[in-house]
Amino acid sequence: SFECGSMSTPPPEQGGGRACEPVEAASHADGDEEEEEDDDDDGDDVQVGYLVKPKKPHLLHRRYFPSKAGGRPAWLHPEIPTEDELRCKVCDKLLTYMMQVYASRDTDETFHRMVYVFGCQACKHVFQIFRCQLPRKNEFYSYDAPDESVTDTADDVLDRCCRLCGLPCSDRMHRMCENRLGQNIRPSFKEFEVDIEAAEDEEDYKFEYEEGLHKKYQEEIKEVGEKEGSLDRTEQGVFKEWQQEHISVDNTFLTFHGWAKANPGHVVRYAYGQTPMWFCNTNKLEEDPPACENCGAARVFEFQVQPMLIPKLEILCMEWGTLAVYTCSAHCSSSKPYIQEFVHVQLEPERMIHDEEESDDEVLAEEGKIEEVEDEDGDKAE
Repeated sequence: SFECGSMSTPPPEQGGGRACEPVEAASHADGDEEEEEDDDDDGDDVQVGYLVKPKKPHLLHRRYFPSKAGGRPAWLHPEIPTEDELRCKVCDKLLTYMMQVYASRDTDETFHRMVYVFGCQACKHVFQIFRCQLPRKNEFYSYDAPDESVTDTADDVLDRCCRLCGLPCSDRMHRMCENRLGQNIRPSFKEFEVDIEAAEDEEDYKFEYEEGLHKKYQEEIKEVGEKEGSLDRTEQGVFKEWQQEHISVDNTFLTFHGWAKANPGHVVRYAYGQTPMWFCNTNKLEEDPPACENCGAARVFEFQVQPMLIPKLEILCMEWGTLAVYTCSAHCSSSKPYIQEFVHVQLEPERMIHDEEESDDEVLAEEGKIEEVEDEDGDKAE
């Protein structure tokens, strides 16, 4: 679990599942020298999450506070969001559950804390985030660590949800989810456990393979030039102008690529209080994220969902470069257990250009080729 940035499973005596010792308490326990080093660190250590097939599927039940992806949500609080709250704010269709991150913080009120990621398969680039938290002593879970030998997966909360997508439903199944079976737009994705490890530094990764390809390319260009003759000065000038206009090095992407190579296959980068590892130079979040709508406190970066999740979950109708998730720095509560947070969607550059050229009608027409859009009553939309 992603806990206080450590994402490691605590000893059983801490109780309450997988919450952890507060970061502050841990950082001051090892003497003045280590405390001095920690003063230079504005956030938690960086960790990464990998998708693994669950060896014990019952541990993905909500009583074990799992970090997971795909399948149906493991709802932390039984008072789940309404169906309307889980609709896309652009097209009003139901969102699809993607993943959840268990990330306890260092207060009693945030002993159990889950952040959920949902996406709209119809709009492709629209995502929503919900945060839910509970104190260690609460009416729903034991104060002590859960017994992992209990394999019963019965869940009265999921009994109130669609059996295909896991979102609230008055019947046992949304008609829309039933109609999506066997199509590109799916009611749910493959289910995985999220396994946590400390991140490797991107500086440890050397671009030996890329440098080799570049050297080979230069040798081939030289060989072609010797065979066909060199360009004259005018032609060289035109070629250089073309290079400057059409070829540019995206150092941000090179950094992202190096970090991904150092941590191959990771789907989540957790770095509470730090900054995102942006995918490319374009469409970064240049300003501060919007303040929390619930309490007005500033939001801080918590984690990012990487594009490597797309092939691993076999997502066919959503795209992104990276999803940067920001949450309330005050860890505020509300009368509603699930509070919406902010996500900045950074798209791949070519996708951004393509989207600017497409009209809304063209987007709808393209979606119509993927599936026949049906309303909640099962009638075909006009």
